[in-house]
Order: sequence, then C-alpha cells, then structure tokens
Amino acid sequence: MLERASEEWEVIPEPIGKWCNVQTTENEYEELSTSQKSGGNLLQMLYDKPSRWSYTFQTYACLSRVRSQLQPPSAKLRQAEQPVQFFERS
Repeated sequence: MLERASEEWEVIPEPIGKWCNVQTTENEYEELSTSQKSGGNLLQMLYDKPSRWSYTFQTYACLSRVRSQLQPPSAKLRQAEQPVQFFERS
C-alpha cells in the first residue's frame, strides 16, 4: 500500500521467515544437536515457552532488523530524488 503512494518509497518487510527458520553457521569445532543443525523456529519456540525464549527471540529479532537496515538500497532507491524506506513492524 505504501509503495503505491510513491515510486520513491520502498517497504522492507519484517523478516518473519528468518525467525521461523533460524540457520546455524557451520563451525567444525562446535557441537550442535540435531535440531540445531537443521535450524529452528524461534518464533514458535517463543510462543511455546516464553519464559525460556523471550530474550533470545527479542535479541535475534533486533539483530535481523538491523541487518536488513544495513543492506544497500535497491537500484530504484539509489536513482530516486527523495528516497524513503519503511521498515515494516507488525
């Protein structure tokens, strides 16, 4: 909806997909459980056991949003005279 208001606007969606499929980096010196090797649904873990996963989820959610803000702007925005980025938060 916002992107239709102006061609110089871009909406960056909330990275829910990342929260539902957390990937691990491979480190040959680190012991990982089977569930850790396959990634995990951190959002579901938060809903299932908030007392355990609230801090972990909030930290990961914050970092994933910061990472999306650090990405270079799209070609469309680089060419825009007055570019605007909206970072969705549901």
